[in-house]
Amino acid sequence: MVVASVNISPSEPALLVGSQVALTATSRDGSGGIVTGTLFSWSSSNNAIASVTADGIVMANAVGTTRITASSSGVSGTSFVTVNEPPVASVQLVGPAGLLPIGSAFQLTVILRDGTGNILAGRSVVWLSTNPGIATVSSGGLVTAQAEGQTSIAVTSEGKTGEFNVEVPAPPRFASSGLEVSPGAGSVNQQITLNGTNFTGPNLRVSFGGIPAPSIDSATPTEIIVRVPSGFSGSVSITVSNDYGSTTADQLFTLF
Repeated sequence: MVVASVNISPSEPALLVGSQVALTATSRDGSGGIVTGTLFSWSSSNNAIASVTADGIVMANAVGTTRITASSSGVSGTSFVTVNEPPVASVQLVGPAGLLPIGSAFQLTVILRDGTGNILAGRSVVWLSTNPGIATVSSGGLVTAQAEGQTSIAVTSEGKTGEFNVEVPAPPRFASSGLEVSPGAGSVNQQITLNGTNFTGPNLRVSFGGIPAPSIDSATPTEIIVRVPSGFSGSVSITVSNDYGSTTADQLFTLF
């Protein structure tokens, strides 16, 4: 029997990048009857978009449209294959662990994945801080701490959202004026008491007019007992610092 026509099914498949489909070619004679035992030669007009095996298995390689041809005895049939980008299935935000002090910033990285876990590139994303009074985020994912508290940074792409929690710690603060330093005057190496809040924190430091205290004998969130350094005279301000910020007492300390 002479092959008069070749048909391919499906004739217009749509695939996602990285997926595949099996095409079936059928040859018919001039009366429309199926010609059995036909051998086909398969080809793609653009292998970069979609390639095809000798058995008619089409692999989607890149976005676009290509023509798959099955030929037998000089007669060909075609199937037009459209390849689309896979949609975003999940959004992940990656950033540093720990607290973000007021005024500091860090960079978040967004990772988009398709349904099979492959990383996607070139997709548009929208950044949002649920409380910009606590921390803001730029269009490129730079997070900046504004005030103490907690917020989350969200990124949305193609209807999928990922979040990253941000905590901005409270900086140290002296108590109300007149109650910060006790006693307000003393001698070198004397113990004095500083009153305030949020006094504990990493890398706690106390200085008298810029001169570091020789020792911090004890520290709680509301009280520091510290010794007076040498190297200054008269009345100076006292500053308490840690990795979350610093505070300077309104009340001056006077060295005897």
